[in-house]
Amino acid sequence: MVEIKKYQIIYADPPWWFSENYGKVGSSNLSSFGAGLRYNLMPDKAIADLSVDKIADDNCACFLWVVNSKLDIGTKIIRDWGFEYKTV
Repeated sequence: MVEIKKYQIIYADPPWWFSENYGKVGSSNLSSFGAGLRYNLMPDKAIADLSVDKIADDNCACFLWVVNSKLDIGTKIIRDWGFEYKTV
């Protein structure tokens, strides 16, 4: 059995997908410009479903990068990952 390394600090900068906010920009997934040119973007649900809890130590802090338009979902994702939201 492979032992999974646990971390006391997790810095998370998810590949946020902004098409729900900017759907009229010209691309349904915004992969034709910006961050979408460099890496695959993920919908909020896929980010929330990441198994961050499996790599988090019992005494772990998570720093999640999120823009203002994603703050509500970001605080939900923090809880989904097993953390308690503290501050901006």
